[in-house]
Amino acid sequence: MADVLGPRFKILECLKKDEHSSVFLAEEGGKRVVVKVLDLQAVSDPNQLRRFQREARILADLAHPNIIRLRDFGPLDPNGYFIAFDYFPGQNLRRCLADGRLNEEGKASIVRQLFSGLAYAHQKGIVHRDIKPENILVDEQGRLKIADFGLARMSNDEKLTLKSGVVGTPGYMSPEQIRGEKITTASDIFSAGIVAWELFTGENPFLGRDVGETINAILRFDRRQLEARSETFPEARRELLRGCLAPRPQERYSDGGAVLTHQNWPQVGEGISRFAGRRRFMISAALVVAVVAFVLAVFPAFRVESKPDRLKQDFGQPEAGRVIADSLPVTVQPPPDRVADSLALPIAAKIQTPEGAASSGEIAAPENLPRESENPDNRAPGILELQVQPWADVWLNGEKVETTPLERPLELPPGQYHLSLRHPQRPPLERFIRIDPASRSRVAVNLDTLAGLVHFQVFPWGRVTLNDSLIGETPFPGPLLLFPGEYRARIVNPAFSPMDTLLTVSKGDTQTVRIHLEKPRDRSGS
Repeated sequence: MADVLGPRFKILECLKKDEHSSVFLAEEGGKRVVVKVLDLQAVSDPNQLRRFQREARILADLAHPNIIRLRDFGPLDPNGYFIAFDYFPGQNLRRCLADGRLNEEGKASIVRQLFSGLAYAHQKGIVHRDIKPENILVDEQGRLKIADFGLARMSNDEKLTLKSGVVGTPGYMSPEQIRGEKITTASDIFSAGIVAWELFTGENPFLGRDVGETINAILRFDRRQLEARSETFPEARRELLRGCLAPRPQERYSDGGAVLTHQNWPQVGEGISRFAGRRRFMISAALVVAVVAFVLAVFPAFRVESKPDRLKQDFGQPEAGRVIADSLPVTVQPPPDRVADSLALPIAAKIQTPEGAASSGEIAAPENLPRESENPDNRAPGILELQVQPWADVWLNGEKVETTPLERPLELPPGQYHLSLRHPQRPPLERFIRIDPASRSRVAVNLDTLAGLVHFQVFPWGRVTLNDSLIGETPFPGPLLLFPGEYRARIVNPAFSPMDTLLTVSKGDTQTVRIHLEKPRDRSGS
């Protein structure tokens, strides 16, 4: 089992395993992570890999305290594909309900956090499609994370408007979801409303003796019956459930944001849930200030783009010397005088023609598309295929358009484009490309070839600073991934004389810096 995840992750425990995938509790760089692995050898349906990749791309766009956080994803040698998440030490809401430990204040906080996470996802255009207690995690302090976006889709995806196979969990599906109709953010609201009802009452209002009875109860329910069953609820709670559990989507709250707007609840963190029979958890103003200060220190401000940047609160473009996502290898920007050079990095991998011939540094000559795709007005769109290792956000002319791996090639109007491929832990690739009418171009690039790896071996140990930015204390769990350029390295140990050295990093190179710190001389002469 130790070889399943390769050298990057150390497996601590197998949490779940089925025919096609496994979920592991693992360790990366001294931190616990949850790694979901798809066994490509066991997958017969190619759509399964595409769904797995879609889950990763969707999560990569989500950075919110109430949504489980993606760390990384990509191919896993030799025959796997992985998604790594932050470890969250909680249990699913189903177990919390079974334990009966949540008091009224805790339940209100759980519901508020659930809709807060959904509001953020819905604002990003994402529909979860499988909200249920099993996909909601809660820790001992009552903090909530929405998990399992395996069925999630973008709300503007054309496939969502078509009738298709029913997806979701019967006891928590909206009427339109059961009928295979268009699924919108309002569908998530119905599912969340069922969760809220169950949280407040201890029972699912639609659960029957079998799946068929449950589905019929959802399709045929009379809202007046639910109103009668909730007469003893506080008015605010009745209003919440009334706005969530309407049979028709247009009669419900449209999304999570609408719920938050109409409900006068405390902000997340002001009403941390408390467990009956346990000590009460209180958050003082000083702690709130400390948390805010920490967040501001770790997550720098970012320039607003016309489309939201991926993980901009958690990753973004790294500051010089900053540890990225609390894991190594670490990407460090070049010194200020080399930043301009880094933005003009050439493609460091082959750019292939469709026939497989390779050239370096230039887009291959366009290939004519089949005759039926040709357009006499010379304005037929061109096709751009992108193959990026390990993965990247795709920006064209300053706007984010996709995240690799792509489900389908990009169809673009003819013209010149500024292509930017961005990965939070790799140097950016910037390139001007031209798309010709009725043509097909392919770009294949390995972003790892754009940076250099530097191993620090410091004896006995030391704090490493690069260009006046503190990296951390050795020994590091892995090499530093550095942008090309020159760096002034300083190694400090209070018991030894500091050591300064200059190193030059070139893309694709690997080097080891060995430092033996020496005791300072005794100036007294003894």
